[in-house]
Amino acid sequence: MSNYYFLKYYDKTVAEIDINNKTMEIINLDLFFDRKNKNIMSSVELDKWIMNRIRPVSQVGFNSFLTSLALKEDEEDLYFKVFVATRGINVKDKLWLAFCEDESYEECSPWASIIIDDGKVINHSFDVINLNATKTKLNIDGACNKDLARIKGNLCVVKERLQKNSYDNISEELAYEISKRLGIECSPAGVLPNGLCFSVIDETKDLIPANSLIGLDQGSFEDFYKLFLKVVSTRKTKLDVLKMGLFDVITRQMDRNYTNFSFYKSNGILQLYRLYDNGLSLFASSRYRENLDCSLGYGETLESKLKFIVRELKKLNVEFVFYDRLSKDFLEKISQSYLEYIETTNGNKFINVIEWVLKQQMQVEKMLNTYEIKLTE
Repeated sequence: MSNYYFLKYYDKTVAEIDINNKTMEIINLDLFFDRKNKNIMSSVELDKWIMNRIRPVSQVGFNSFLTSLALKEDEEDLYFKVFVATRGINVKDKLWLAFCEDESYEECSPWASIIIDDGKVINHSFDVINLNATKTKLNIDGACNKDLARIKGNLCVVKERLQKNSYDNISEELAYEISKRLGIECSPAGVLPNGLCFSVIDETKDLIPANSLIGLDQGSFEDFYKLFLKVVSTRKTKLDVLKMGLFDVITRQMDRNYTNFSFYKSNGILQLYRLYDNGLSLFASSRYRENLDCSLGYGETLESKLKFIVRELKKLNVEFVFYDRLSKDFLEKISQSYLEYIETTNGNKFINVIEWVLKQQMQVEKMLNTYEIKLTE
């Protein structure tokens, strides 16, 4: 047996892992998408990198995931064992772990073995989707149980809702529809039966998570953006980040942390990857409250976040922000078939949520106008 594992991108070796010493040498930094400025990772650094790659943000679902791998939470070298058992894959890139240098992508990589669905059409009418048929169990960052599946040929993250009294599966779809109306690029998403939802992955992009880009794991939106300004990027990318912030303010997104938005490079130019993981918005996991402002943690509120974003938009000499505005008719149309489900799930009347969103949009427009910026063209 070899004393080394090989981290590969398709069939190209990216790094060698010394199994005995638990160190890693990065051979190809251009294909190692977690930003690093040195080639050698010590045992401590490798442990931290592996933990960040395979450990979810929340404990919810992690124990059942370990059970599926015949592992226990108190095992020695737990994260390394999970890393090996899952071949090191993470949805953000195409890196995978080869146990010997000769192992090929087509024969050994989990990415090559995900089964394509047999043509079922997503129409909200079929009863079950067999996640186990993917032959791939994957631990993806986040609080929900998630898996990979191919739906209508698209590689998708399929996830369960956070808890029984949450409608984040519905909010994932509604947030996608809202983003299209506003002109914000968002991963296609939709509701599946049995409390599931899906979000399409762009297989052509290798992602750089926000926390890896700036070297900070958590903080406020303002904390992120100030560090982000030190990274070389175009005006468009800066504008896209600020528009994401406004989108989150309007939809009451309560979970936009540094691990659930990402970047990628195209011809060497840094760009914001389309938004995903938008389920914890629109009061999905909480009871409706009329107050527009609320705490987001790290000393930040929706109002303080809005003020900061608009000031930064002014520095970019932005004339308008969104493609179109939200209307009551539009929001009622996209949510009509889910009203009963939402109220049964946690008691929220979605008409109240719609009114809240429209008031928040009005608040955003008022703040923009203060700085002579229009909401739409």
